[in-house]
Amino acid sequence: MATSLRRLLGVLCLWATLLPVTRAAIAPVDDGLPMPAKPAWGVGQSTLAPALVITMAETKARLAVRTAYLQTEAQQYGAIVGAAAQAERDTAAGLFSFLDSRGGFVDSLRGSDLTVLPVGIRKTIASGNGTLDIGILKVRFLADRALLTVYVRLKIPSPDPNSSIKERELFFGADDVVFSRAGGLAGDFKLVLLGDFIQPLGNMTLRFKGGLNRYTGATDDLTYANVSCQELTGLRVSGDVLFSRSMLIPINPQTGDELPGQINASFSIDAPDFNDMLASLSFSQPFAIAKYPKFGFSLTGAFLDLSDKRNWPQIENNFPPGYFDNPQNQLADDSPSHINWRGVYVQEFSLILPKEFKPADSSGRLAITANNLLIDRQGVSGQIGMHRPTNPYAMTASGWAMSLSDFELSFEKSRLIGGAFGGFLKLPIAPDSPIRYDGYIDDTDSYGLRLANVSTLAISMWRAQADLLPNSSVELKVVNGEFKPRAILHGKLGVYTNLSGDQKSQSDASFKFEGINFSGLVLQTERPYIQATSFGYEGDVKLAGFPVTIHGINALFQGDSVGLGINMEINLMEGSFGAQTAFTVLGQIETGAIHRWSFKRVKLSEVCVGGTASTFSLYGCVEIFENDAIYGTGFRGGISFGMAKPTKIQIDAVATFGSKSGSEDFRYWYVSGGASVPNIPLAGPLQINYVYAGAYHRMRPSSHTRQLTVRSFKGLSIPIVLPTYEPDNTMGFGFKGGIGVVAVSNDLFEGSAGFEMLFNRNGGLNSVGLYGDCALTAGRTDKTDNASFFATKQSILYSKPYKVAETFDNAELDRKAREEYMAASNASVAPLYARLVLLYDNQNSIFKGTSDAYVNIKNIVYGGGPGNRLGLIDLYFAPDQWHIYLGTIAQPFDLTIDFGVKASTRAYMMAGYGIPEMPLPPAEVRNVIGRELRQTRTADEKRSLLLVRGLLLEPA
Repeated sequence: MATSLRRLLGVLCLWATLLPVTRAAIAPVDDGLPMPAKPAWGVGQSTLAPALVITMAETKARLAVRTAYLQTEAQQYGAIVGAAAQAERDTAAGLFSFLDSRGGFVDSLRGSDLTVLPVGIRKTIASGNGTLDIGILKVRFLADRALLTVYVRLKIPSPDPNSSIKERELFFGADDVVFSRAGGLAGDFKLVLLGDFIQPLGNMTLRFKGGLNRYTGATDDLTYANVSCQELTGLRVSGDVLFSRSMLIPINPQTGDELPGQINASFSIDAPDFNDMLASLSFSQPFAIAKYPKFGFSLTGAFLDLSDKRNWPQIENNFPPGYFDNPQNQLADDSPSHINWRGVYVQEFSLILPKEFKPADSSGRLAITANNLLIDRQGVSGQIGMHRPTNPYAMTASGWAMSLSDFELSFEKSRLIGGAFGGFLKLPIAPDSPIRYDGYIDDTDSYGLRLANVSTLAISMWRAQADLLPNSSVELKVVNGEFKPRAILHGKLGVYTNLSGDQKSQSDASFKFEGINFSGLVLQTERPYIQATSFGYEGDVKLAGFPVTIHGINALFQGDSVGLGINMEINLMEGSFGAQTAFTVLGQIETGAIHRWSFKRVKLSEVCVGGTASTFSLYGCVEIFENDAIYGTGFRGGISFGMAKPTKIQIDAVATFGSKSGSEDFRYWYVSGGASVPNIPLAGPLQINYVYAGAYHRMRPSSHTRQLTVRSFKGLSIPIVLPTYEPDNTMGFGFKGGIGVVAVSNDLFEGSAGFEMLFNRNGGLNSVGLYGDCALTAGRTDKTDNASFFATKQSILYSKPYKVAETFDNAELDRKAREEYMAASNASVAPLYARLVLLYDNQNSIFKGTSDAYVNIKNIVYGGGPGNRLGLIDLYFAPDQWHIYLGTIAQPFDLTIDFGVKASTRAYMMAGYGIPEMPLPPAEVRNVIGRELRQTRTADEKRSLLLVRGLLLEPA
């Protein structure tokens, strides 16, 4: 009893719920009451069969689980099914369930069929793909027409893996469909798809977009059915194809990184029915096959095939060979043209290659154009092939130039069958000798690589041609997503070049070295870019027809420069004269997307010539300098020539020629030389034994010297002193000269005298200097050579001028004497020796000079200063200050006489500016004077010593 009561209450509740929907007054009639013969035109609505309410309620309850499943599925795929749309679906499902159970379908709708509802019309679709079911739930009779509430049901096959139901029902609805009083449905009408519908297709899912407003008739980009004369005349279908992440994953096309979300493609077409749809697809973003994320796909033209009657014309001959031999791929009709195949056909797309295939000109991914790809319920299938022998893709293999001319890849049902690729790899030292490589891709997504054998290489950066031994190897591996090449080479090479490196052929080369052996020459993409185990040489070498001996070959590394250096000796005259030099061919390494190892220059280091003959000797060197911070670019050198017969002569010469770039480009030069000559009478007993002269342009002297050592062949080294004259564009012409003087014999008197004048670029005098030295009694014992003496005296021309605010103590004065005036600090000199240097600086109106003397006569009479210095004279006259120093407090004039009884005398005189403070008298004197002797000077006295002329005279 309780059960019956609950059932009755449920029926009443459903009845109350459906009353607003039907909007019809339901008469208490039985299901089998006879229909009125004529409809009540203009008087109201039709009568609903009482059993309809019960059937609707039972249908909703029976389909509750299915409905919940479909709602969850819709949410999963982003489908929109609102509450109103779901209520409409439930109503349509109950309506057609009632008509199915009671055979409520008629072939053609007449006015009398509308008196008792529901009523249905069932028509076979013109294409033969199923039936069209039309259900009429409500009728409102007007005087001249009736307005109907109509639902349409279409059934489509749906291979749902999660359900035993292999078809799905799509419901459409429309209000106020006109039925004419004359009989029949008047004209065409549209029925909207009631919410979004989902259709599984294995790894693909269709999402049909519903939601057309039944009351306003808006139809843009939505799905609806067109019906005319009780026949389905076509569909407008808008929707998406969604692909399972187990098959396709979205990727970033630049980096290849996997992205969240799901791949989908949208379409919008007009079709005769749901079993005959061919649509163009627009994909939202690039994707990769889930199992093989390294390969990306970017689609430019895709087509959806959901037709059982036809295929896209382009697809007919593009199924992979044997694709339908697999029973899983066989279609129901087994037709040769495979009309029943359903899926996505891609006519053209870009295959985004793995990141190790890195393009040379960008940081993105390399993509190749391909055709014919299939995506269906079983996965992705296609055969990709690319062959570009004349226009390969340019790539970089961790910096080495690499090309891709061939690529093949095969997928079937999202399974990688395999692939192959090939091109050329260029060693950076030999860009004109590309090496063929071939690779394969196996079904585990792994690479195998092999390179062709290499026999010769044109090493352009060294201007060389190499013949490789069979044990040479070049390997190409994939490490952390990058191609990593490495070469280990053994063989022989010949270097063919001239100094400029612009020879057009080997025969044009001035330098030819054809017998260089090398072993373990390693090239790689990371520092050190190049290494070598050993170099050697075999065979004879000649340079300009002269025999050459190779002393060593080595690879040189300096920053981004790499060179091949050859140390050699050239035999100019058998057994006597030869030359030594180092020849280097330099290449430059430029790193970037592509490492470029190019020829930089040929460097010929100091060329040194030396040797002796029966009557003369010759030694000299010339060096080339480039991009020097001080000197710019040019060459410099020195030579020493000696002749013993018929007269003993020694000639020394140095020269520098260069150019300097900067705010103003200019050229400069310096030439000087001296010669020892047979004694030439000068005056009385004085004779000239040495002559020196020099000239320069756009240079100024400095206080440093540079010594270039000549390498000889028997352990002998000949130093040639090159003065340091620095380029200066403000200077003009300068010249200097000097002589060496002796009196009868070098053992009696020997001296030197010289001068130098320097002009500015406008022709005005900058400075003039005089200098000299002399030795009396038994000659000079230090044997200072005249070339060095005359080359270094110009140092005083640019010595630091005194400033009025400076106070020079004795240590500072001694430093100036040594460093600026070349006074010896510990010289071993003749018994009597003196120097004199005078300078007038015309630009600053400064005159300065220095002189020092040394005495040591048999250790009886000698100077008490360092090196037996007797004393130092320092003169300085400028517009704002002056001084005269005859000795200093720390180093006064000091003479000692020792005849068994030693007597010494010391004295100095200092006048002018910057006089240091006088020391206190000896303790014995202070004791006699007593406490009245001040211990220090007053502030005014100190200031007068600094700023006011003064005089300090004291016996030491």
